[in-house]
Amino acid sequence: MKLINTLYETAVDLHTETTYRYREGRNTVPDRLDFDTQKLIDCGAIVICKGMNGDPESPDYKKHLNDGSTNLITLYNIKHAIKNNPDSWILEAIKHPITIAPIGWKDMSLETYDGKYNQILWSLKKLGIPYKEMLKHNSLNETVLDLHELRGGLYRELRKELPDVPEWVFNDLYYTTARFNPEMMDPNHPNYQYFQDLKKMKWKFFPNLHITMDKLDSESRHNIGPRIKGATLFDGDKERHEKQLELLKSGSRKPLIMATSRSEKGKLEMWEGWHRLIQLFIMNPDGFDYPVYVGIR
Repeated sequence: MKLINTLYETAVDLHTETTYRYREGRNTVPDRLDFDTQKLIDCGAIVICKGMNGDPESPDYKKHLNDGSTNLITLYNIKHAIKNNPDSWILEAIKHPITIAPIGWKDMSLETYDGKYNQILWSLKKLGIPYKEMLKHNSLNETVLDLHELRGGLYRELRKELPDVPEWVFNDLYYTTARFNPEMMDPNHPNYQYFQDLKKMKWKFFPNLHITMDKLDSESRHNIGPRIKGATLFDGDKERHEKQLELLKSGSRKPLIMATSRSEKGKLEMWEGWHRLIQLFIMNPDGFDYPVYVGIR
């Protein structure tokens, strides 16, 4: 509660200030600073929380998503919500912060869109914190694994239990699931068995799997359809699509994560990399070859 209280006390008085503006083209800020996400969390410039539905028209508005997603909220976002929309989902979301930076956010300041990056700069200035104090440690020995071993044993213990799971799948699926849904580690919880079954899955890497809409199960196709046409599900969804499109055009080929369907023989369930997959289908509606990790049931 101390972090949340500090954010509220600071943000309430911000509405008279001038905010940073990003360029129309987005992702055009040169020479970005490589901030340490954990330091930004600790100082109160940002809050990372479990993904929440931010669509006011949805019956699930302000309810947490169970897809492993997260929201990154800046001090500026909080100020804006307090001033313009006291009923905003943002003011509910920050009551449930994730205090340890997820692996997927480690390069956040280099990968996010201009608007979010400039919000971070604004937030640090408002807090009176020099940018250089928020930079990553330059030690060559500091790695993602070292950081997580210092912050807690979950990563290490889970990795011991799952030594054969590919690193990409482990970080993006297993560790993220355990970190954001700790109840799945409790034998008395209804979702405990789901996570145990997930641990039994075998993984195979396909460097150039040919993917068409027909190869996906009905639920995956249902989820993709509206989003190909431009539908957004939560605050920041549009920006994530823009970022994935930019990465794909630059030649990035970060793998997708799928699994064989239990109910539809020969079909694949889409698990991780939704924004990337949707952009790939927009670019290649008839199908494409792409690296995929497939979980074999």
